[in-house]
Amino acid sequence: MPGRPPVMALFDDSVHLRDQTSRHWELIHAGIPAIRRELATYRIPPEDIPMRPHLDLAQDVAKASRFRHGVQLSELGEFMPGLLHDLRIAWHSTTGPDQERIFGLLAEAYSATGQLVYKLGYIDLASLAVDPLRVGRGQSGDELAVLAGDYQRAGEMISAADWNTAERFLEASRSRIESEIGKGDPKTLSMWGSLHSKSGLAAARAGRRDVADAHLAEASETAQGLGEDRDDYRRRADGIGDSSSAHSSGP
Repeated sequence: MPGRPPVMALFDDSVHLRDQTSRHWELIHAGIPAIRRELATYRIPPEDIPMRPHLDLAQDVAKASRFRHGVQLSELGEFMPGLLHDLRIAWHSTTGPDQERIFGLLAEAYSATGQLVYKLGYIDLASLAVDPLRVGRGQSGDELAVLAGDYQRAGEMISAADWNTAERFLEASRSRIESEIGKGDPKTLSMWGSLHSKSGLAAARAGRRDVADAHLAEASETAQGLGEDRDDYRRRADGIGDSSSAHSSGP
């Protein structure tokens, strides 16, 4: 029996690939309604459901971060709704130091969520994810996590072309850890360099190249002193308006 004409075989392969691609994107977007619901209700105590052990939650947050850094969007989209719900239960089921640890997990989870929805084009959800992210960082008892939130907020100011305010805001943020720089803590130094880098971006957008270069030189010197790449607070993709280059043309 003669084989199918090459043109028909190529057409069939194209249709198969299109169907596979369509199903893949359907899976990626399938979790968005549940994520939208969690973003709308994150401050509302859930129904009386037992809290999962902290260790289990921490392991799942680490798993979500691996999905995020691997840009595994379908896995992340399927995984996040349930995790956000479980963290909401934990938030409203704990107090004191236990709750602070949950807030730390909550911040990391909403950081991954913000990246997911932003990459999928849900800009409104990316903006909504900023508030729980800031709450988590602010209540985590971790000063550097709070400054990571400042880093993101400055990025939003830069996106809104409010460069002078961003520079002043970042200067105030750096002042909170300036006295700690000489102690050589890698996380503190990493945050110090990141804040200078963001100041460089703000200054460059404002047309103050000399100021931008000074900030970038400080950031570069700090990075060289660290001798390794670090991303302790997932700053690289935490929200709209971030950029890795002070002279880039992006937001």
